[in-house]
Formats: sequence, C-alpha cells, structure tokens
Amino acid sequence: TMQGLEDQLLADVVRKERLDLEEQKDRLVVSMANDNKQLKDLEDKVLKLISTSEGNLLDNESLINMLNNSKLTSGMIKARVKEAEETEKEINIARERYRVVATRGSILYFVVADLANMDPMYQYSLSYFTKLFNVCIDNSEKSDVLEERLEILTNFATEFIFNNVCRGLFEKDKIIFSFLICTSILRHGKEISAPEWNFLLRAGAGGHPAETSKTRPGWMSPHQFKALLLLEATVPTMQGCIDEVLGPNESDWRQWVESEQPENDPLPEGEFTEMLTFFHKLLLLKVFKEERLVFALRDFVGEKLGRQFVDFPPLSLSEVFDDSNSTTPIIFILSTGADPTAMLLRFAQEKEYRDRLKIVSLGQGQGPIAERLVHEAQQNGDWVCLQNCHLATSWMPKLEKLVEHLASPTAGTQDDFPLFLT
Repeated sequence: TMQGLEDQLLADVVRKERLDLEEQKDRLVVSMANDNKQLKDLEDKVLKLISTSEGNLLDNESLINMLNNSKLTSGMIKARVKEAEETEKEINIARERYRVVATRGSILYFVVADLANMDPMYQYSLSYFTKLFNVCIDNSEKSDVLEERLEILTNFATEFIFNNVCRGLFEKDKIIFSFLICTSILRHGKEISAPEWNFLLRAGAGGHPAETSKTRPGWMSPHQFKALLLLEATVPTMQGCIDEVLGPNESDWRQWVESEQPENDPLPEGEFTEMLTFFHKLLLLKVFKEERLVFALRDFVGEKLGRQFVDFPPLSLSEVFDDSNSTTPIIFILSTGADPTAMLLRFAQEKEYRDRLKIVSLGQGQGPIAERLVHEAQQNGDWVCLQNCHLATSWMPKLEKLVEHLASPTAGTQDDFPLFLT
C-alpha cells in the first residue's frame, strides 16, 4: 500500500539522515517487547501458583511473598514501559519531520508502477526503486537547515527518479509520465479534486448532463455542447460555466475556442475565469479542443514542476554507462530503422576502447560466436555488443544464463567489462 511504502521509505530516510533516531527507535521497540513479555510471564506465574495452591491462600507465605515481589516488579516494568512510550512519542515527532520526503517517494513509486498499464515492458521492481531512492539521499546536496534539506531531498528525488525512468521510455510516453507525476503530486496535495481528475480522464462518462434553458449556438458542435453540460454537472468547481460561456462574453469564448492554439491564449476575462486554475483550463480544452490538450499538458507540467520535466534531453550514453556495472547489460530497445552503432563507436573512441569493442549481429549460427566473445571479454575487460537479439529468440535462454553467470563470484568478471544488447 502507499502508506506501507511511505513508512518503509521514512525509515530509509531517517536511517541515513538521523541514524541516532532510528537506532534509538529500534532499541525501544526491542526493550518494550521484552518488558511486555516479562509482564505476561509474571502474570502467568502468579496465576499458576494460585491455581495450584492448596488450603487458605492467606496462609501460604511463599505465595504472599511471590505476589508482593510480582507487584513490585510489575510496577517497575510498567514505569519503564510508560517512560519508553513517552520517549517513542518524542522520537516519532522527530521522525515525522522527514515524512514529506517519504511521501514524495511513495507517490513516485506508484506512478512508476502504473506505467506497466501503458506498455508491459515498463515494469520496475520495488527493489530497483528503493535503490534509486537511497541514491538520492546519498547524492543530493547537504544542508544543516532541516527545511532546506527536506526541500532539496524532495526536489532531487523527483528529478533523479524521473530522469532514470525516462531512459527506458519511448519518446511518445515521456510527457504522459511527467504529467502523471505532476498530477499525482497535486492530487495528493488536494490541488486537484477527484471530480476534476475524473472529468479529464473520462469527460464525464456515466454522468447526467446539466439541465439548462440555453440552446446550443451554431458555432458549438453537439459533442462540445454535451461535454459542457457534463462539465457543469460533474465538476463542482465548474458550476456556472454554461452561463459564462453562453452569456454576455459568448463572442470572446467563441474566439478562444476557434483559435488555432487556444492553449496559448488566455481565457476570456470575467469574474468566473478569475477563479479558475490552469487545470480548469485543461478541462475546458477537453471540452472544446481535445486535440490541443497534449500541448497544454506540456505547459502545465512546465509551470508546476519546471521545464526540466518537459524538455527531455537526448540520451547520454556516458551517463548510462556510469550508472551501469559489469554484471548489468545496457539494453537498447529500438524503433524500426534506429541503429545505435555509430553512437556506441563514438563513445568507445572517447573511452579509448574503439579497438576493444567487439560487435556481433545475432542470427543463424552466431550464438556460439557471441558466447565465446562474452566469455573472453568478461575475463580481459573488452567491450561486447550483441545486435538484433530479437532475431535469435531460441538463443535467448542461453544469453540469460550467461548474464546470470556474470554476477557469480566464480565468474571472474572484470569490473570494466560492459555488455551492450540491442
């Protein structure tokens, strides 16, 4: 769950930022568990003595002494438990100050996890995400001022995780990813309501259009008019939009709707539009000019999160290479006609490995040759690129075993050995 992951990430943040707090909390948990167990054992012992005692209980001196000792011990343990609970409250208050970072991390993970709904290739494990999150804590700029440190951590984690995940997305999906991050943050902060979000996704599907005495003007299509009625009926913050659009400012609204790029034009001035946010403008574009919505999404994300979330830099093989290691191949998933060979050759030249880069195009009979090259290169540190893996599907199980063997302690894989797959 989101809350469960948030608590897990909070522990990671506090362990790195305030190790003393996390260690103290761990000791308290163990101490309180031991004290509660001791109390239970005392109660069980007393009950056993009472149940097995014969004759008048008041005449049983050993039982009376046992009860007195148990009462004393129980009082001491309860005092310790109460003190520990107070200490735990203080620790939790201090830990909670870091929750804003853990919350952002949890939001980001569930956006990343949902990418698999766009393409089954976009699947990222929780362990991979947690590793990225911990790298953010280690590599982000430090500050002795807690508020500044929290802001740095939150912003750095958002951008760092976005950039790393973007490497594995097709260009057409990157703006959707950045928009989902942006809106998930805003929805969690209650800046976007559930009805507003649902209308953007479904255009009021399943809702009942609002009743109005207004008639559809000639410049508005039946589809647009119905969508406008649904907007008023299903989104509370947009109540009054029909009277606004078809009121005294109708000519201004018509001009805005018929504009070639309405996303770049301000909404017609008026008391109603003064209360609208940028997201409300997206809803109006959904109603009148849905084909321009994708352009507005880019501007929306740029304004809310920053241009670095919409101006996607070209792939930097140097950055990917620095983040990889000898046991994790670098895989190029290519569109038809794309070929990274020239880029890889230039990069090998920069690293002075041009003569040590071995390239094999997989196909019939090339499997054994590729296997020999991988075995040799992992021992001497050469670079290997296996092209067109999709043409050797029968050899893929063998390649999988080769890759698994790279991480084996007995493999002898050199630290500077990279494996590229296309």
